Amino acid sequence: MPYKDLEKRKQYHRDYYREYMKTVGKKYRDTAEANRSKKMKESKYDGALYYKIRRIQWKYRDWGVNAFLRDGCQCAICHESDFRTLVIHHIVPLKDGGTTHDSNLITLCRNCHVRQHFGDVHMGGGIPQELWDKHWLTFAEEVGKRSKCYSRQIGVALVRDNRLIGIGRNGPPRGVPHCEVRNPNEQRACPRWIQGYSSGEGLHLCLAAHAEVNAILNAARMGVCTKGATLYCTCGIPCKNCLGALINAGIEEIVCTSKDYYDELSPWLLKNSDIKVRVYEQ
Repeated sequence: MPYKDLEKRKQYHRDYYREYMKTVGKKYRDTAEANRSKKMKESKYDGALYYKIRRIQWKYRDWGVNAFLRDGCQCAICHESDFRTLVIHHIVPLKDGGTTHDSNLITLCRNCHVRQHFGDVHMGGGIPQELWDKHWLTFAEEVGKRSKCYSRQIGVALVRDNRLIGIGRNGPPRGVPHCEVRNPNEQRACPRWIQGYSSGEGLHLCLAAHAEVNAILNAARMGVCTKGATLYCTCGIPCKNCLGALINAGIEEIVCTSKDYYDELSPWLLKNSDIKVRVYEQ
Protein backbone atom coordinates (compact mmCIF):
# COMPACT_ATOMS: atom_id res chain seq x y z
CA MET A 1 0.00 0.00 0.00
CA PRO A 2 1.60 3.33 -1.05
CA TYR A 3 0.23 5.34 1.85
CA LYS A 4 -0.13 4.54 5.54
CA ASP A 5 -2.31 7.57 6.13
CA LEU A 6 -5.96 6.55 5.78
CA GLU A 7 -7.13 9.68 3.95
CA LYS A 8 -4.24 9.53 1.46
CA ARG A 9 -5.00 5.84 0.91
CA LYS A 10 -8.64 6.63 0.16
CA GLN A 11 -7.62 9.37 -2.25
CA TYR A 12 -5.20 6.99 -3.96
CA HIS A 13 -7.97 4.45 -4.52
CA ARG A 14 -10.35 7.12 -5.79
CA ASP A 15 -7.74 8.31 -8.30
CA TYR A 16 -6.91 4.74 -9.33
CA TYR A 17 -10.57 3.90 -9.81
CA ARG A 18 -11.09 7.06 -11.85
CA GLU A 19 -8.24 6.13 -14.19
CA TYR A 20 -9.47 2.55 -14.36
CA MET A 21 -12.93 3.70 -15.43
CA LYS A 22 -11.39 5.83 -18.18
CA THR A 23 -9.55 2.85 -19.70
CA VAL A 24 -10.56 -0.68 -18.72
CA GLY A 25 -13.93 0.41 -17.39
CA LYS A 26 -14.88 2.12 -20.65
CA LYS A 27 -14.04 -1.04 -22.61
CA TYR A 28 -16.11 -3.11 -20.19
CA ARG A 29 -19.06 -0.74 -20.47
CA ASP A 30 -18.86 -0.77 -24.28
CA THR A 31 -18.80 -4.59 -24.26
CA ALA A 32 -21.72 -4.75 -21.86
CA GLU A 33 -23.68 -2.27 -23.97
CA ALA A 34 -22.97 -4.26 -27.14
CA ASN A 35 -24.04 -7.48 -25.45
CA ARG A 36 -27.19 -5.82 -24.11
CA SER A 37 -28.07 -4.41 -27.53
CA LYS A 38 -27.52 -7.82 -29.13
CA LYS A 39 -29.73 -9.53 -26.58
CA MET A 40 -32.39 -6.86 -26.98
CA LYS A 41 -32.48 -7.53 -30.73
CA GLU A 42 -32.62 -11.29 -30.19
CA SER A 43 -35.40 -10.89 -27.66
CA LYS A 44 -37.72 -9.53 -30.36
CA TYR A 45 -37.98 -13.12 -31.60
CA ASP A 46 -38.35 -14.53 -28.09
CA GLY A 47 -41.43 -13.13 -26.38
CA ALA A 48 -40.55 -14.49 -22.93
CA LEU A 49 -37.03 -13.02 -22.96
CA TYR A 50 -38.31 -9.71 -24.31
CA TYR A 51 -40.86 -9.46 -21.50
CA LYS A 52 -38.22 -10.28 -18.86
CA ILE A 53 -35.79 -7.69 -20.18
CA ARG A 54 -38.46 -5.00 -20.40
CA ARG A 55 -39.59 -5.74 -16.85
CA ILE A 56 -36.03 -5.50 -15.48
CA GLN A 57 -35.39 -2.35 -17.53
CA TRP A 58 -38.59 -0.73 -16.26
CA LYS A 59 -37.66 -1.47 -12.64
CA TYR A 60 -33.86 -1.16 -12.61
CA ARG A 61 -33.02 0.75 -15.81
CA ASP A 62 -30.14 -0.27 -18.09
CA TRP A 63 -27.67 -1.08 -15.34
CA GLY A 64 -30.04 -3.76 -14.07
CA VAL A 65 -30.43 -5.22 -17.57
CA ASN A 66 -26.66 -5.63 -17.94
CA ALA A 67 -26.42 -7.59 -14.67
CA PHE A 68 -29.52 -9.59 -15.59
CA LEU A 69 -28.09 -10.66 -18.95
CA ARG A 70 -24.66 -11.35 -17.47
CA ASP A 71 -26.23 -13.79 -14.95
CA GLY A 72 -28.08 -15.64 -17.68
CA CYS A 73 -31.53 -14.21 -16.82
CA GLN A 74 -31.71 -16.37 -13.68
CA CYS A 75 -30.80 -16.39 -10.01
CA ALA A 76 -27.01 -16.56 -9.68
CA ILE A 77 -27.30 -18.85 -6.63
CA CYS A 78 -30.14 -21.33 -7.16
CA HIS A 79 -30.67 -20.70 -10.94
CA GLU A 80 -34.38 -19.92 -10.51
CA SER A 81 -35.58 -18.48 -13.84
CA ASP A 82 -39.14 -17.40 -12.93
CA PHE A 83 -38.91 -13.68 -13.73
CA ARG A 84 -41.70 -12.90 -11.26
CA THR A 85 -39.36 -13.70 -8.35
CA LEU A 86 -36.13 -12.14 -9.69
CA VAL A 87 -34.60 -8.98 -8.24
CA ILE A 88 -31.33 -7.11 -8.69
CA HIS A 89 -29.34 -7.22 -5.43
CA HIS A 90 -26.61 -4.77 -4.38
CA ILE A 91 -23.70 -6.79 -2.99
CA VAL A 92 -22.53 -3.73 -1.06
CA PRO A 93 -25.69 -1.83 0.00
CA LEU A 94 -26.13 1.69 -1.28
CA LYS A 95 -26.35 2.97 2.31
CA ASP A 96 -22.85 1.53 2.91
CA GLY A 97 -21.32 3.19 -0.11
CA GLY A 98 -22.20 0.61 -2.75
CA THR A 99 -22.81 1.65 -6.34
CA THR A 100 -25.03 0.59 -9.22
CA HIS A 101 -22.00 -0.58 -11.20
CA ASP A 102 -22.39 -4.06 -12.70
CA SER A 103 -19.60 -5.40 -10.48
CA ASN A 104 -21.73 -4.59 -7.41
CA LEU A 105 -24.93 -6.15 -8.77
CA ILE A 106 -26.17 -9.72 -8.83
CA THR A 107 -29.44 -11.30 -9.96
CA LEU A 108 -31.26 -13.18 -7.18
CA CYS A 109 -34.66 -14.74 -6.65
CA ARG A 110 -36.76 -13.55 -3.72
CA ASN A 111 -35.76 -16.54 -1.59
CA CYS A 112 -32.02 -16.05 -2.03
CA HIS A 113 -32.49 -12.31 -1.64
CA VAL A 114 -34.05 -12.82 1.78
CA ARG A 115 -31.25 -15.21 2.73
CA GLN A 116 -28.64 -12.62 1.78
CA HIS A 117 -30.20 -10.16 4.20
CA PHE A 118 -31.36 -12.39 7.04
CA GLY A 119 -29.59 -15.74 6.64
CA ASP A 120 -31.36 -19.09 6.46
CA VAL A 121 -33.04 -20.74 9.42
CA HIS A 122 -32.25 -24.20 7.97
CA MET A 123 -28.57 -23.30 7.62
CA GLY A 124 -28.23 -21.90 11.10
CA GLY A 125 -28.65 -18.29 10.00
CA GLY A 126 -31.16 -17.69 12.75
CA ILE A 127 -33.95 -15.96 10.82
CA PRO A 128 -37.11 -16.46 12.92
CA GLN A 129 -40.29 -17.86 11.42
CA GLU A 130 -42.09 -14.58 12.16
CA LEU A 131 -39.90 -12.83 9.59
CA TRP A 132 -40.63 -15.50 7.00
CA ASP A 133 -44.35 -15.17 7.71
CA LYS A 134 -44.18 -11.41 7.27
CA HIS A 135 -42.16 -11.76 4.07
CA TRP A 136 -44.49 -14.25 2.41
CA LEU A 137 -47.69 -12.47 3.47
CA THR A 138 -46.28 -9.20 2.15
CA PHE A 139 -45.45 -10.97 -1.10
CA ALA A 140 -48.96 -12.47 -1.24
CA GLU A 141 -50.43 -9.02 -0.69
CA GLU A 142 -48.48 -7.68 -3.68
CA VAL A 143 -49.75 -10.58 -5.77
CA GLY A 144 -53.32 -9.82 -4.69
CA LYS A 145 -53.02 -6.19 -5.78
CA ARG A 146 -52.83 -7.42 -9.37
CA SER A 147 -56.19 -9.16 -9.13
CA LYS A 148 -58.84 -7.88 -11.56
CA CYS A 149 -61.74 -8.78 -9.28
CA TYR A 150 -64.06 -5.84 -8.54
CA SER A 151 -65.31 -7.41 -5.32
CA ARG A 152 -62.09 -8.00 -3.39
CA GLN A 153 -58.42 -8.68 -4.06
CA ILE A 154 -56.84 -11.76 -2.48
CA GLY A 155 -53.29 -12.99 -3.00
CA VAL A 156 -51.69 -16.32 -2.14
CA ALA A 157 -48.11 -17.54 -1.89
CA LEU A 158 -47.50 -21.31 -1.90
CA VAL A 159 -44.24 -22.14 -0.13
CA ARG A 160 -42.28 -25.26 0.71
CA ASP A 161 -39.12 -25.09 2.89
CA ASN A 162 -39.44 -21.30 2.66
CA ARG A 163 -39.09 -21.43 -1.12
CA LEU A 164 -41.81 -20.14 -3.41
CA ILE A 165 -43.42 -22.85 -5.56
CA GLY A 166 -46.64 -21.13 -6.68
CA ILE A 167 -48.70 -17.94 -6.55
CA GLY A 168 -52.39 -17.22 -7.02
CA ARG A 169 -54.92 -14.42 -7.00
CA ASN A 170 -58.67 -14.43 -7.44
CA GLY A 171 -60.02 -13.59 -10.86
CA PRO A 172 -61.38 -15.00 -14.13
CA PRO A 173 -59.56 -17.94 -15.77
CA ARG A 174 -56.77 -17.30 -18.25
CA GLY A 175 -57.98 -15.56 -21.39
CA VAL A 176 -61.57 -15.21 -20.16
CA PRO A 177 -63.08 -11.68 -20.45
CA HIS A 178 -63.73 -9.84 -17.22
CA CYS A 179 -67.06 -8.98 -15.64
CA GLU A 180 -67.65 -5.68 -17.44
CA VAL A 181 -68.27 -7.66 -20.65
CA ARG A 182 -71.36 -9.20 -18.99
CA ASN A 183 -72.51 -6.05 -17.20
CA PRO A 184 -74.99 -3.58 -18.70
CA ASN A 185 -73.21 -0.66 -20.35
CA GLU A 186 -69.93 -2.47 -19.62
CA GLN A 187 -70.02 -1.18 -16.05
CA ARG A 188 -66.75 -1.90 -14.23
CA ALA A 189 -68.25 -3.41 -11.10
CA CYS A 190 -69.04 -6.79 -9.57
CA PRO A 191 -72.28 -8.26 -11.09
CA ARG A 192 -73.39 -9.35 -7.63
CA TRP A 193 -73.17 -5.78 -6.35
CA ILE A 194 -75.12 -4.47 -9.33
CA GLN A 195 -77.96 -6.89 -8.56
CA GLY A 196 -77.97 -5.99 -4.87
CA TYR A 197 -76.46 -9.14 -3.35
CA SER A 198 -74.62 -8.91 -0.03
CA SER A 199 -71.13 -10.25 0.58
CA GLY A 200 -71.05 -14.02 0.14
CA GLU A 201 -74.37 -14.14 -1.75
CA GLY A 202 -75.12 -14.54 -5.45
CA LEU A 203 -72.00 -16.63 -6.05
CA HIS A 204 -73.71 -18.27 -9.04
CA LEU A 205 -72.98 -15.01 -10.89
CA CYS A 206 -69.25 -15.08 -10.08
CA LEU A 207 -66.93 -16.65 -12.65
CA ALA A 208 -63.72 -15.97 -10.70
CA ALA A 209 -61.48 -18.79 -9.53
CA HIS A 210 -60.30 -18.41 -5.94
CA ALA A 211 -56.69 -17.49 -5.19
CA GLU A 212 -56.04 -20.65 -3.16
CA VAL A 213 -57.02 -22.96 -6.04
CA ASN A 214 -55.16 -20.80 -8.56
CA ALA A 215 -51.95 -21.19 -6.52
CA ILE A 216 -52.26 -24.99 -6.65
CA LEU A 217 -53.01 -24.92 -10.38
CA ASN A 218 -50.10 -22.55 -10.97
CA ALA A 219 -47.72 -25.02 -9.32
CA ALA A 220 -49.27 -27.94 -11.25
CA ARG A 221 -48.91 -26.00 -14.50
CA MET A 222 -45.16 -25.74 -13.81
CA GLY A 223 -44.92 -29.40 -12.77
CA VAL A 224 -44.19 -28.68 -9.09
CA CYS A 225 -45.36 -31.00 -6.31
CA THR A 226 -47.43 -29.26 -3.62
CA LYS A 227 -47.31 -32.01 -0.99
CA GLY A 228 -46.03 -30.69 2.33
CA ALA A 229 -46.31 -27.03 1.31
CA THR A 230 -47.53 -24.05 3.34
CA LEU A 231 -50.10 -21.66 1.90
CA TYR A 232 -50.03 -17.96 2.84
CA CYS A 233 -53.25 -16.07 2.05
CA THR A 234 -54.32 -12.48 2.64
CA CYS A 235 -57.78 -13.40 3.88
CA GLY A 236 -59.58 -15.46 6.48
CA ILE A 237 -59.85 -19.24 6.60
CA PRO A 238 -60.62 -20.50 3.06
CA CYS A 239 -64.05 -21.67 1.95
CA LYS A 240 -65.04 -25.35 1.88
CA ASN A 241 -64.31 -25.72 -1.83
CA CYS A 242 -60.81 -24.29 -1.48
CA LEU A 243 -60.17 -26.30 1.68
CA GLY A 244 -61.12 -29.49 -0.14
CA ALA A 245 -58.64 -28.67 -2.91
CA LEU A 246 -55.91 -27.79 -0.40
CA ILE A 247 -56.41 -31.02 1.55
CA ASN A 248 -56.29 -33.12 -1.62
CA ALA A 249 -53.19 -31.25 -2.82
CA GLY A 250 -51.31 -32.24 0.35
CA ILE A 251 -50.99 -28.75 1.83
CA GLU A 252 -49.81 -29.11 5.44
CA GLU A 253 -50.44 -25.64 6.81
CA ILE A 254 -52.45 -22.52 6.05
CA VAL A 255 -51.29 -19.13 7.31
CA CYS A 256 -54.05 -16.53 7.05
CA THR A 257 -54.67 -13.03 8.37
CA SER A 258 -57.89 -13.59 10.36
CA LYS A 259 -59.97 -16.30 12.04
CA ASP A 260 -63.09 -15.56 10.01
CA TYR A 261 -64.80 -18.48 8.22
CA TYR A 262 -66.39 -18.17 4.79
CA ASP A 263 -68.98 -20.86 5.40
CA GLU A 264 -70.23 -23.29 8.04
CA LEU A 265 -68.53 -26.40 6.62
CA SER A 266 -64.98 -25.02 6.83
CA PRO A 267 -64.61 -25.72 10.61
CA TRP A 268 -65.87 -29.27 10.11
CA LEU A 269 -63.37 -29.90 7.32
CA LEU A 270 -60.50 -28.60 9.42
CA LYS A 271 -61.55 -30.69 12.41
CA ASN A 272 -61.62 -33.88 10.35
CA SER A 273 -58.40 -33.37 8.40
CA ASP A 274 -54.67 -33.09 9.15
CA ILE A 275 -54.27 -29.62 7.69
CA LYS A 276 -53.17 -26.95 10.18
CA VAL A 277 -54.33 -23.35 10.30
CA ARG A 278 -52.30 -20.55 11.83
CA VAL A 279 -53.40 -16.91 12.04
CA TYR A 280 -50.59 -14.39 11.56
CA GLU A 281 -50.94 -11.53 14.01
CA GLN A 282 -48.98 -8.39 13.23
